[in-house]
Amino acid sequence: MDLESYGRWYDFSRARDEMLLKTDSDFAPWFVAHSDNKKRVRLNVISHLLDKVPYKPVSRTR
Repeated sequence: MDLESYGRWYDFSRARDEMLLKTDSDFAPWFVAHSDNKKRVRLNVISHLLDKVPYKPVSRTR
């Protein structure tokens, strides 16, 4: 990041928060994944996405 972007950090954060509020809906909700630990956040996002996919157990036939 350059010096100007550091000076505009508050503006960027406010714009992001406003965008999330205005575009969040029941049909297409936003989810925020904190990414301090890259491996953990990737696993959490994968787990979250799999939890959102509806599925029915399939009986196995042999």
